[in-house]
Amino acid sequence: MLLRQTLLFIYQYGNLSLSKGLFYGLLVVFYLMLSAPADTVSTYQVNDKVIHLVLFFGLMGLAHITHPQIQLLKLAFPLAVYGLATELSQGLLPDRDASIYDWIADLGGIVLAMGLIRLLKSLAKL
Repeated sequence: MLLRQTLLFIYQYGNLSLSKGLFYGLLVVFYLMLSAPADTVSTYQVNDKVIHLVLFFGLMGLAHITHPQIQLLKLAFPLAVYGLATELSQGLLPDRDASIYDWIADLGGIVLAMGLIRLLKSLAKL
């Protein structure tokens, strides 16, 4: 019951300008983080692919909350292109490398978020 109420609240108030500002602001912040020189990136002992997966999982979830009227695939495609663009831009920096595996992790986060969104939507209908 609490899960259903929480989901209804998110869907009802998800179009707030604050959540949209947060989403678009995070796009900029994530781009800056993913394009920063290697020596300024955090040295936490977390696998780089896990970070990519979690970032894009969160972006996809926030994209859906801020734009619930848009189909999931139509939200996923620009995020996938965004992930590819960040990887390509990293390849242009002297101390960073582009990695297809990072982009695959980005896609994995997007797909996992889409699965969770669909699951939560089906549970909310019960």
